[in-house]
Amino acid sequence: MKHQALARVFAVVLAILCLLMLISGVKGFGKADEELAERRAWEEKFAGRIQNYVELEAELAGSISYEEAQKELEKRLEQHEADASQHRTDTALHTAEKGGNQMGADMIWEAMPEVKGARQELEEGKWQLAQKEKTFENVKQQVNNGIAGCGNAQAALAQANIAGNLRAYLNQNPKPVLPEEPQQPAAPIEVEDPGEFTLTEPDRDDYVTAQPPDEPAEDADEEELAAYRAALEEYRALLAEQEAAYTAAKEEYDARKAAYEFQKQSFESYPERRSRYEQEMAQYEQDMEAYTAAAAQLKTWSEGYAQAFNEIVGPHLGTIASLAADLNAAVGSLAALADGADIGGLGGLDIGSMIPSGDQLIDLPPERVAASLQGILAMISGGFSRISSSYGAIENGFAAARNKIFEAELALKKAEAELQGQLENIWYHLGELEKEAEELAKEKETLDQEAGALSKKLMENEALKDLTNRRNSARQLLLNVVEVKNASAESGDLPGAAEACLERHREETQALYEGRRRVNLLAVIGAAAGLLGIPGAFELTKKRVLLLAPVLLCLGFAAGADWLHVSLGLGQMYTALFTAIFAAIQFLIVLPKKKTIA
Repeated sequence: MKHQALARVFAVVLAILCLLMLISGVKGFGKADEELAERRAWEEKFAGRIQNYVELEAELAGSISYEEAQKELEKRLEQHEADASQHRTDTALHTAEKGGNQMGADMIWEAMPEVKGARQELEEGKWQLAQKEKTFENVKQQVNNGIAGCGNAQAALAQANIAGNLRAYLNQNPKPVLPEEPQQPAAPIEVEDPGEFTLTEPDRDDYVTAQPPDEPAEDADEEELAAYRAALEEYRALLAEQEAAYTAAKEEYDARKAAYEFQKQSFESYPERRSRYEQEMAQYEQDMEAYTAAAAQLKTWSEGYAQAFNEIVGPHLGTIASLAADLNAAVGSLAALADGADIGGLGGLDIGSMIPSGDQLIDLPPERVAASLQGILAMISGGFSRISSSYGAIENGFAAARNKIFEAELALKKAEAELQGQLENIWYHLGELEKEAEELAKEKETLDQEAGALSKKLMENEALKDLTNRRNSARQLLLNVVEVKNASAESGDLPGAAEACLERHREETQALYEGRRRVNLLAVIGAAAGLLGIPGAFELTKKRVLLLAPVLLCLGFAAGADWLHVSLGLGQMYTALFTAIFAAIQFLIVLPKKKTIA
C-alpha cells in the first residue's frame, strides 16, 4: 500500500460515516414502520368516509331536495302566517271593541283621570328638559373656562422656567454619592484540640475468613456433586456477608478519620483565622463610620432639595389638580345629561388620579419634570377640547326629547277626542260583536289544525336538511383530495373515483414501505462492510482481499441505498452519499500495491 498514513486517516473517517449510516439505517426501519402506520390510518379513515358518503347518498335516493321541500313549506308558512296575522288582528280588534263596549260609558269616565295624570307627567317632562338645557349651558361655560385656564397655566409654566431653576439648584448643591453599605464579617468558630487519632484501620484478613470447599474428585457421583454445590453456595453467601462487614467497617474508619483531620485542621488554623477576622472587623468599623456620615449628608441634601422642589413646582401642581377636578366635574355632568354616554372617550377615567404627586416627580431630571407638567396640562386641555365634540349628540338628544313631548301632546289631545267618539258608538257595536265572535272561533280552529300540520312538516324538513348537510360534508371531504376531485369530474362517479384513489394509495404505501426497508437494509449492510475494512487499513491482516473487498462492498451498497432513496422520491440520503464518496476515495488510495526496491 503506497499511502499507508493517508489510508488510515480515510479509514477512520469512513468508519465514522459508516457508523452514522448504520444508525440512520437502523432508525430508518422504525421510521418506515411509523410512516406505514400513519398511511394505513389515513387509508382506514378515508375508507370510512367513502362508506359514510355511500350510505348517506342511499338514504337521500328517491326523495326531493331540501331546497324544494323548504320552498314548498315556506309558501305554506307564509300563507299561514298571513292568515294567522289577520286572525290576530281581527281578534285584537274584536277584544278591544268588546271590552270598550262592555264597560261602557263608566269606563270612559274612569279613563279621564289617567288622561289628566298623563298631562301632568308631560308638564313634568317639559320642566326637567328645561333644567337639563340650563345645566348644559353652565357646563359649556365651565369647559370654556377650563380651556382658558389650561392656556394660562401652560403660559405660566413656560415662564416659570422650572427646569432651569431646578437645574441651577442642583448645580449649586450637587447630590452626594452614597457608597455601598459595608457587610460585617463573620466571626470564626473556635474548636477543641482533637488530640491524637487512636483508631486502627481494619484489616481485611480479620473479617474475611471463609474458605472454599474442596473440589470433588473426577469420578464423584451425583450426590457428592450436589453436596459440593450446596457447600459452594454457603461459602459464597458467607464470603459476601464477610466482605460487606469489612466494607462497612472500612467506610466507618474512613469517615471518622476524615472528621478528625477536618477538626485538627480547624483547630490549628483558628489563630490565623481569628487574626484575619479582627483585621476585617477593624476595616468594617472604619467603612461603616464613613457610610453613616455619607448617609446623613445625603438625608440633609434630600430635605433641602425637597423644600426647594416644592417651592418651585408645588404651585403649578395645585393649579393642575384644580383644572383636573374641573374636567372630571364637566365629564360627569355631561355624562348625566347624555344618559351615561362616554363623553369624548373620557368616561370612567379619573383624571385626578393620573396626575403625579411631588414625591413621584422629585426623582426625575429637571427637564423631565417640566416636560411632565406640560404633558399633563396638554392632556387636560385636550380633554376639555374633546368634551366639546360631544355637544352635538347632547343637543340632538334635547331636540329628540322636545319632539317626543310634542308628539305626546298631540296623542293626548287625540285620545280625548277618541274617548268622546267611542262613547257615542258603544251601544251600536255590541250587537255586531256577537256574530263576529262566532266567526273568529271557527277561524281559530282551522288555523290550529294548519299549525299542527306545518310543525310536523318543519320537523321533517329539518331532518332532510341535516341529512343533506351530512351528505354534502361527506362529499366535500372526498373532494378535498385533488386526485378524487379530478377523477370524479371526468367519470361523474365520486365513490368509484374515491375507491380507485384509495386502492392506488394502498399500493403506493406498500411500495414505499418496501422501498424504505430496502434502502435501510442496503445502508446497514454497506456500513457493516465499511467497518470490516478497518483491520486491512491498519495492516492488522496481510490478506489484500480484506483490504479491498469491504471498501468496494461499502461503496456499492451505499451508492445503491442513495440511488434507491432518490428513486423513491425521498431526495438524497446524505449519509449514504458521503459514505459512498469516501469509500470510493479509500478504494483508490488502497488499490495500488506498494512498490518494491530492487
